[in-house]
Amino acid sequence: MTWRGLPVMALALLAVAALMLPPAVLALIERDLHSARAFSQSAGVVGMISVAFALARRGHRSRTPARSEIVTVLFMFTVAPLAAALPVLLTAPQLGAFGAYFEMVSSFTTTGATALPSLEAAPRALHLWRAMTAWFGGFAALTAAVAVFAPRNLGGYEVQAAERRGPVGRLGGGPSWSRSDSPDEGGARLARAVSVVAPVYAGLTLALALIFAALGMPGLRAAIHAIGIMSTSGVSMDGGGFRSGAGAGAEVVALAFLTLAASRHVFAAGSRRGLARRLRRDPELELALIAVAVAAGWIFIRHWLHAADAAAPGGDGAWVRAAWGAVFTAASFLSTTGYVSDSWTATETWSGSSGAGLLFLALATMGGGVASTAGGVKLLRAYALYQHGMRELDTLSKPSLVARKGAGVRRVGFAGAVLAWLFVMLYALGVCTVVLGLSVTGAPLDQAFAAAIAAIANTGPAYAMALGAGAAGFSDYGAAGQLILCFAMVLGRVEILAVVALTNPDYWRR
Repeated sequence: MTWRGLPVMALALLAVAALMLPPAVLALIERDLHSARAFSQSAGVVGMISVAFALARRGHRSRTPARSEIVTVLFMFTVAPLAAALPVLLTAPQLGAFGAYFEMVSSFTTTGATALPSLEAAPRALHLWRAMTAWFGGFAALTAAVAVFAPRNLGGYEVQAAERRGPVGRLGGGPSWSRSDSPDEGGARLARAVSVVAPVYAGLTLALALIFAALGMPGLRAAIHAIGIMSTSGVSMDGGGFRSGAGAGAEVVALAFLTLAASRHVFAAGSRRGLARRLRRDPELELALIAVAVAAGWIFIRHWLHAADAAAPGGDGAWVRAAWGAVFTAASFLSTTGYVSDSWTATETWSGSSGAGLLFLALATMGGGVASTAGGVKLLRAYALYQHGMRELDTLSKPSLVARKGAGVRRVGFAGAVLAWLFVMLYALGVCTVVLGLSVTGAPLDQAFAAAIAAIANTGPAYAMALGAGAAGFSDYGAAGQLILCFAMVLGRVEILAVVALTNPDYWRR
């Protein structure tokens, strides 16, 4: 895949090299000379490699643009983290090569998991680097969704496209990754996608960081939390929840921006004037509101009952904090961000009840919206299965019932439900494969299951929430376990259907 005659892979490496300069400047300002040298030298090495690669591949055009596009996306989340891991290895050599690579794959895929044994002890420049790579990975995911997955009916778009392209039985509703395009069309689509996504994504991130700073959050923490929300990576400087230091107002703002980050309409092309109307009519947001309300209600009632049994004192505002902590944390995990409300710890102290780890894993598995930075199965697929289930129940209760007609039904009808179910089955197969691989390395079954879900759903904080504070960290999995988790994170970000396309021999013989 090329843009103006230059390979996108080389441009991606050049962008990674350029992103190393801000952490180097920050380290230099704070007189952390070791980190400054690590990032500046790494920027030079990666920059030279990217220029050499660009010169070697300049003018080359693939005969199979569809394959080239998906390979480029895989390159972004597998090879680019390898280059980004160089300053991590130099700054934190205790991680080792595999740990540094795991750290960057986690950032690029917006998973937010970390192999650092102590985030508080890590250099501030390294914290900024983790956040910047997560921001860049989120931008790459959004761009790929618009420029690659949407034209190929992948990434959730196949659910809607199935209704336009015909019955699944004739393969009309399946993904169209083998569609023939001119060599220049991919580059043109990429340029249009960047022009649409970049201003909105960067503008919202900057606006959120400024709002956090105005509310009293320290500058670097404000920037990192803004990036963690807009990229739905949940990156943090301490790994102990949101910890805004700016009160409940910061969490209210964060929840509003989480809603924007998990919706495809914010980053779509077109006028912003009808954005509010599109959000109100979005079935994904409707399902998200229902899921958050049910999950938060169950958590709140559970805490309330525990508090009543224990006769726990909490004051008149204890139940308000408990309700808000449940709502914010549930919405955060549904968007696959993984921030924990500052009120969550107070809620557990008030009620004496532990967290609902499996519920948060389920929310992360459901995931956010199509064509967003969120991971998981995606809400549109869940909505397609829900709507199809309701139609089946209607048919069972009233066999002579005539099927309803309408735009919503046509958008996610039977063919879309079949493809959604196919994806869910492949998703479950991927989780089982990762669990089996981690079990072979010696990980206990409960830890392997939680780690597999957290990795493939791109929600690293869900691992600690599911197992508790005493569980083994990602640094304890060893080289083999970390590589398996890297595979799971890339599989969750690129999505299984695209990877399946690359395993088709006919696809490579075109």
